[in-house]
Amino acid sequence: MTAINAMVRPDAGFLFTDAALYLESGRGAGFGTKTHILPHLPCAMASRGSLAVSGSLALEVNHAFSTFDDLVNGLGEAARRVSLLYADLKDSDEESQFELVLVGFSQSRERAEACAMFDYDRAEGAAFTPFHIGGIITPIDDLLAMDMQRRGIDPRHSTEDPLAVGLAVMRAQRERTWRTSSGLPVRGVGGFCQATIVHRDRIETRILERWQEAA
Repeated sequence: MTAINAMVRPDAGFLFTDAALYLESGRGAGFGTKTHILPHLPCAMASRGSLAVSGSLALEVNHAFSTFDDLVNGLGEAARRVSLLYADLKDSDEESQFELVLVGFSQSRERAEACAMFDYDRAEGAAFTPFHIGGIITPIDDLLAMDMQRRGIDPRHSTEDPLAVGLAVMRAQRERTWRTSSGLPVRGVGGFCQATIVHRDRIETRILERWQEAA
């Protein structure tokens, strides 16, 4: 389970990730950053699923594209190639589905943007087809959505400090018990909350909060 939350303001994109790593069995596998930073595009991306796929995709696109716009246009084909290399993980103890979120700054449109892509068909689009999003909160369910509404947390439209909003969302996610794709319950969100902010000319990243817990 991985928390990946994103929001966009005209001058910057914000990506929030946790650090807890789990096997499909529900067993903890330690803590580590889940964000890949590509400052030359500029772009930051994070994914849910196999760490092997995520790391290999970051290496694949690192040298293949020179702008964020080029990356979005070519991401689907690059991800499909990498996914085929790790097709055997579908039957292993790893997460079986791959979900990617990226934030970056579009030179052609002169604004920060966020996109998502999945390796399976969804209502938002076909597999390996990136689509633009105003923001995303994942994992989320009806109870978390109602809790956020009660607290007045609205990442897409809030005028508050994005870092404060992003941390509030992840704290709310930590309070919930989630399930792996095989149905096993896990706390899911842990380790630390990492924020990565993509501007036109720079990328910043920081740990907003650390949580004391066993791996």
